[in-house]
Amino acid sequence: MGITHYELKWPGKNIPIDLCAHELSRYGYHWHEEEYEIDILLSGKGEFCCEGSMFTLEENDVILINCKDGHGSFTLEPNTFSIVLRFSSEAFKKYVQPDKRFKFHCVSGEATRNTPAFCKLREYAAQVLDAQIHRSAHGELAVEGAMELLIYTLFRSFPPTQIPHAQPKDDERRKSIGSIVKYVDRHFSQKITLDDLARITRYNRTYVSTFFKENVGMNFYEYLTRVRFVHALYDLDKEEKNLTEIAIDNGFPDLKTFNYRFRDLFHMYPSEYRLMAKEVTPRKNFNQRRYCEEDNELVGRKIREYLGE
Repeated sequence: MGITHYELKWPGKNIPIDLCAHELSRYGYHWHEEEYEIDILLSGKGEFCCEGSMFTLEENDVILINCKDGHGSFTLEPNTFSIVLRFSSEAFKKYVQPDKRFKFHCVSGEATRNTPAFCKLREYAAQVLDAQIHRSAHGELAVEGAMELLIYTLFRSFPPTQIPHAQPKDDERRKSIGSIVKYVDRHFSQKITLDDLARITRYNRTYVSTFFKENVGMNFYEYLTRVRFVHALYDLDKEEKNLTEIAIDNGFPDLKTFNYRFRDLFHMYPSEYRLMAKEVTPRKNFNQRRYCEEDNELVGRKIREYLGE
């Protein structure tokens, strides 16, 4: 038996899908440029941060994370597991205007987790996962049908709004954005100015900030702060550095600024997070996930429950 992590294509549409069942751990912070993500809590209790809002999810709760939304999750109890279903925004291409993207509000709580809409989302995600685990002859039909119904349920029960969708419109723009992203990855711990961006893109300083927001969907300093948090959270998981060192090493000018930015995003101070995280096994790398085995009893039981078997 393998692990419950699968990269597949939506049958008939060639749309990428990423699917797994895993154990929640400490905060990682990331975002997906062109993917939507559905998280379903199988057991335990977890905290989800999404664009500065905090949601506490319990068993059977569901949350949808929109593309480009920065997010992370943190276990609040031992043995907290979830299903994660991520799919490309291509799924909505024929329903949305070319320069727009859909933004859903879809998160359950005690009063709503057992309503028909959330039950259906759990059922369809479980159907896709079950098809991958058992590799049945009709697996592609199961995936295709489940994904179509999942998308329909989102539209019917959680009507989205359309918001501007920034995307580079030609190869030259994509190349320039790629240069900026690579530069940030290498120099995030240093001071980066609009003059630096102007130099590497050959645009003038006045235009480069507008150019970045038009083509990425957020302003440059918001993007830079996100990258810095990816690394700062990993440093907070370790004990080698004090908070001031972590702030400076990840590009924040001082501890006060780091504290302010951290609290604004995670609704706690770095010192509070570090104390809370002591009870949780640290990650070995930025994006580590502890995937469940395919014969995991909990995963099998919850799939059967969601499928009504």
